[in-house]
Amino acid sequence: MRLDSAAKWVRRFAIATSVLATACLGSQSQPVLIHLQVQDIVIDSGAGQTGVEGQPLATPVAAHAVMSDGTRDTSHTIYCQILSGGGSIQVGDSTVSGDGAVLPGPGDGTVSVVWTMGTAGVPQHLHLYVITSQTITADVTAVSQPAP
Repeated sequence: MRLDSAAKWVRRFAIATSVLATACLGSQSQPVLIHLQVQDIVIDSGAGQTGVEGQPLATPVAAHAVMSDGTRDTSHTIYCQILSGGGSIQVGDSTVSGDGAVLPGPGDGTVSVVWTMGTAGVPQHLHLYVITSQTITADVTAVSQPAP
């Protein structure tokens, strides 16, 4: 008799557990996937300088991308392109990939380029951008003066 009542208890427990598990699993929320995207490019230094034609600016242009949650992005590539004025850019503390993209520097995702001024009197315009599902851009300008 004792064994019979123990078997009934186990059976009832199994049924109750099964019903409870089904009810709980049916009401569970699905996990929410949060996809962060690059939201902005912040210019840390180097904007608005005046330099001499053919010479690098005194301060490298440094920038970093910011994710949609406000944190620094350390994984996306920031591309740099001179739009006007000529001149050239060289990598500061960052690394250039084979396609000319500037990869974020170690640690905090900052890219740094040394910008050599182009033709004096022509607007100097450096364009930075990140390509994700949308293109995020920032622009830096400088003034080039004739060499003494």
